[in-house]
Amino acid sequence: MTPWLLFGAGSGVGACLLQRALACNQPVVLVLRDSEQARQWREQGVTVVEGDACEPAVVAAACQAAGPEAIIVSTLGGGSVNYLGHRTLIDGAEQAGLKRMLLVTSLGCGDGWPLLSARAKAAFGLAVREKSLAECWLQSSSLDYAIVRPGGLLDVVATHNGQLTQGPATLGLISRQDVAFALEKLLLQPVFGNQIYNLIDPDLEMPAVR
Repeated sequence: MTPWLLFGAGSGVGACLLQRALACNQPVVLVLRDSEQARQWREQGVTVVEGDACEPAVVAAACQAAGPEAIIVSTLGGGSVNYLGHRTLIDGAEQAGLKRMLLVTSLGCGDGWPLLSARAKAAFGLAVREKSLAECWLQSSSLDYAIVRPGGLLDVVATHNGQLTQGPATLGLISRQDVAFALEKLLLQPVFGNQIYNLIDPDLEMPAVR
């Protein structure tokens, strides 16, 4: 089985994807900044590279540990990692000879920017713009990529109704567990083909704005 090199498995969608990997005996290599998490996963037999994913040396060590056939998966977000961290990751992957990457950003990135309300742009527009820059850096790299833009993330039980679509996006919600299920399906594809997907659960309703 092709190994997954997971960045962001310490929490959120990344942690849900890690659980899917373990349930399916999928080989994984984790990059974790939290030393206690790193220790716990090592004790369970998981290969862990400890350090900050924004550091080139950490990325290089992770790529070496995973091997050139590994697929990089990043669910990282926050602060400088949105763009500069992903730029370091993508550059390091190319230098190490890895070929494929799955990047999770968010609805509103790229051509989805007009979907966001003025309130949303004021609240988290900077993060969305930086994630859009990360998408552009990946798109102009040599990596075979898939970019997934999930809607608003919820900590609810999976409905198994998440829908990957292409083309014009619509606002919506999705559980973090369902994002992990969708990513797992994409990771089973032999080629990503440089595609961008939107991901929402149409049965989950947006809360009313008061």
